[in-house]
Amino acid sequence: MVTTRSGARASKTSGRKKQEIVAKDAFDDEEDMDRVIAAHIDDGEKGVSFGSFALLCFVYGGFCLAGFEPSSNSDKVAIKIFGGLIKCFPVWYLAHAVGRGNSFTKYIFFGLCASSVGDFTLELASLKRVGISPDLCDGAFLFGLVSFLIAHLLYVRAFMRGTDATESGKGEKALLCFGTGGLIVATLWGSLPSGLKVPVVLYGLAISSMAFYALRQPVGSASSQFAVAGSVIFIVSDTVLAFNKFLFKGDWTGATSAIMLTYYSAQYLLASCAASRD
Repeated sequence: MVTTRSGARASKTSGRKKQEIVAKDAFDDEEDMDRVIAAHIDDGEKGVSFGSFALLCFVYGGFCLAGFEPSSNSDKVAIKIFGGLIKCFPVWYLAHAVGRGNSFTKYIFFGLCASSVGDFTLELASLKRVGISPDLCDGAFLFGLVSFLIAHLLYVRAFMRGTDATESGKGEKALLCFGTGGLIVATLWGSLPSGLKVPVVLYGLAISSMAFYALRQPVGSASSQFAVAGSVIFIVSDTVLAFNKFLFKGDWTGATSAIMLTYYSAQYLLASCAASRD
């Protein structure tokens, strides 16, 4: 009896493997398989609702405008933790809306997840302004920077899958993206702590690469337009954040609002890029 059952299991396993091999052979390449997988996602569940996303952004904005001023350090930490979680809600919604239907959206999904980790840790890092654990806050800032570095590398990987093989002007695009990134880093260089110079250079290369590969998407598609707009606005957001932190020491009036407006806009556009992908 045991031998018979084992043989039946082995037969079923062998049958599944044969079906997988046949299924893979039916496609010319992995891109074809991705398109078929995406086609089987329920259209009613796929897509990014601007209304839902905007509502979550307004919730976070309302929390910020409430102006909580706790007196004890423990209350300040609790407020920051709670605020950090609310800050993540819009990005978590985008990740949920994008899903992991194919290889392209999978990278965008994990990029959004990594971004939410950065959101939370950077919120905790802002406790340094009120004198709470400066060394710990510096560590949280570095961790947030690394989280966003990973997010941008995932976005780069997604955009690398859709580059236009017939494109022209690749050199000009590289000069524009990496030249802009280099100029921003050079402007910040004298104000950067020694321990952050290498991470900032790596981050600048990553976000410049994201813009470069976004520009290399096929021209004319909605997905490519979302990719380019999202990448450019992301650079603007990060530039304002870096200038405010290192050049203006947090005293740039209106910087926080500008950072969050451009940041959420960029993430929404990148998620829309994935959702509109054929």
